Amino acid sequence: MAKDTIGLDISDNTIEVVQLAKAGFGKFRLKAINKVSLPKGVVENSQIKDEEALKRYIVKLFQQAKPKAIFFGSFIFGLQEDQVYTHVFTLGEHEKRERDLLVLEEIKMNIPLEEGNILYSYKILEKNKKGLRILALAANKDMVSEWRTFFKKMKVNITEFDPLALAIYRPLMNEKSKDTICLVDIGSKKTGVTFFDSSGLQYSFVFNIAGDELTKRVVDTKGVDFKKAEKDKLKFGLYPKDKELFVALAGGLDEIAKELDKVIKFYNKKTQKNVEEVVLIGGSSNLKKIDFYLEKKLGFKITIGKVQVLDKNIPLDFTGAVGLAMRGLDSKWSKSDPIIKYKNGTTGKIKKFFSFGKEKEVKKEVLLKGETLDKINEVDQEDITEMSEDFSFSRAADSKKRRFKKQIFLLIILSIFGILAVGGAYWFRVYEKKTGEQELVSSMIQYTETQSFDLKIPVAVSNDEYSEDRLEGRILKDTINSSGTYNEALAESRINVGNRLKEGEVLWRTPLDRPENPGGVIFPVDFRWLSYREEKLENLYLAELEKLNTDKIPYILNHIDGYEVAKTENENIYYLKAIVTVALNDYIEYDESDLGDGEFSTSVTSTATSSEFGDVFSTSSPTSSIQSGGDTATFTPEGPIIIIADTEVGYLNVRRGPGLNYDILTRVSPGETYILVQESGNWSKLYLGEDGEGWVLSTYTQRQ
Repeated sequence: MAKDTIGLDISDNTIEVVQLAKAGFGKFRLKAINKVSLPKGVVENSQIKDEEALKRYIVKLFQQAKPKAIFFGSFIFGLQEDQVYTHVFTLGEHEKRERDLLVLEEIKMNIPLEEGNILYSYKILEKNKKGLRILALAANKDMVSEWRTFFKKMKVNITEFDPLALAIYRPLMNEKSKDTICLVDIGSKKTGVTFFDSSGLQYSFVFNIAGDELTKRVVDTKGVDFKKAEKDKLKFGLYPKDKELFVALAGGLDEIAKELDKVIKFYNKKTQKNVEEVVLIGGSSNLKKIDFYLEKKLGFKITIGKVQVLDKNIPLDFTGAVGLAMRGLDSKWSKSDPIIKYKNGTTGKIKKFFSFGKEKEVKKEVLLKGETLDKINEVDQEDITEMSEDFSFSRAADSKKRRFKKQIFLLIILSIFGILAVGGAYWFRVYEKKTGEQELVSSMIQYTETQSFDLKIPVAVSNDEYSEDRLEGRILKDTINSSGTYNEALAESRINVGNRLKEGEVLWRTPLDRPENPGGVIFPVDFRWLSYREEKLENLYLAELEKLNTDKIPYILNHIDGYEVAKTENENIYYLKAIVTVALNDYIEYDESDLGDGEFSTSVTSTATSSEFGDVFSTSSPTSSIQSGGDTATFTPEGPIIIIADTEVGYLNVRRGPGLNYDILTRVSPGETYILVQESGNWSKLYLGEDGEGWVLSTYTQRQ
């Protein structure tokens, strides 16, 4: 098994990645973890719609993983629950050599995939009086091929395609349960239901009621926008203090409960087994009191899943990615779980046969033409994951014989090279240590250099100024009549205007006008905020970059760091300035005069970084000064707003690092607000403005 493995889970809305390594005694340690959100139109129903955009998000995912970037490794890719069909059936008395074709015929009759477009695998669950009870998994060959080709272009080494219906079980249940367990994966758009018992996966089902449906009900009931509804849903959950929120969420959960009840009753009737426990996973399982509510509705014991890696709690969003990585580190999962796998097309290597998730080298006696397959202990076929209607056993046997001769020759050559390799092992290790990481990085990501550009795009805040080459924006005005401090008034105003945002709009973090002396401000205070629609933001920045890229140097977008909103001579036009960083091999050469001032002259009005830019904006670097065109642009990090809570001594120490052993840099006072840059255990890293950054105990902070 590999020393470390990376699980990659890509759905329509998010990408999760987890890198695990062996820690001894069957334990694993977390090496890296990250998640990014995908906008609409990148992946739909597990099909890639925008290949270049997806590539950018994956590169960003790897580069910004915590605590360190992911540069290389063996990746296991998760096939979504609704893209892998499961079928459990009993196969009566038959010849062993006929089993593969009989399973394939069963799949054709019961799974809605076209002949010739089926990738499948199976495992024997048990042997009983009626015959063999078999679990078959099947996927659309074209769909898997599309992902396989995509990763091949990126030079990402995908070793296995693993059904997520199997992967989600591994981090939750260390040992096979003797009882029947129902795992309910409540995502944003779909809910997956899988049943497991002592022999493994038994049945899976997906229905289209999930977290987004709950949020939409809150929107309809409370009359707020989707973003506000999502925030309230996660913040308050099913606490009856907010009756409107409770009624909206309860209505959506009632629909989920009805579907679950149907599925569980169907399973109980079909298998004559009773579900003993329901375990909730997925991001929407974080809804407060969801387990208590559904338990009363369904009458089953319901628990929230818990994912741990060396006693570290991992968010439920990463359940699938953790399970994928676990498969590559523990042989028991390879033995027990079937997998969707393409035929190994590598020449010159000993062919391995695949059955029931287990690989074995083929022995000589089973490769001779006319021999039966009985001599292969548990192996019944060459590659049960790739079969079509024109499969011919005799052709497969001939092919095996030819390969066997090649294998004997190869083994002789390998023996000679093996002797030489022993003498050169030490040299190789030294060389590998120096060059290994660089070679592996370049093999995964085709671009090895980065270059940054200071660019700006216009934002129109009037209908008369809207055009294809400008972002559409609005000026939102708000007045705070009284408050304790300017910072408190600022926070209150930000919430007020945030509630007025329309779907698809985002808010620039700081107001357009800021008093010179915030401590001496007189109430009432008027605020003017800039909101804008972000769907064209990335394309407009890239269009500006293309004006400089006259030599058409290939590149991919790394990240965009917004740092400033600037006024223009036209009161209905603003400039949104950002540092745009791309990955490339050859630098883009351009004349600084090409940057120019655009069609309007500008003056600075608001300097900040908006957390609302979306996932294409970097959160990896705190305060930065990036040299571009001879001018240095300083900008502020994005992140949640943190309020300092009351302390026993009236202040809170800010330290150089996340621990009491680090030096004290300064002190902050209760009620003050700061930007959260990073979290580590029970410590929070805050951006302190001119004082830089420092760490405080999270116990004395509250998210705004």
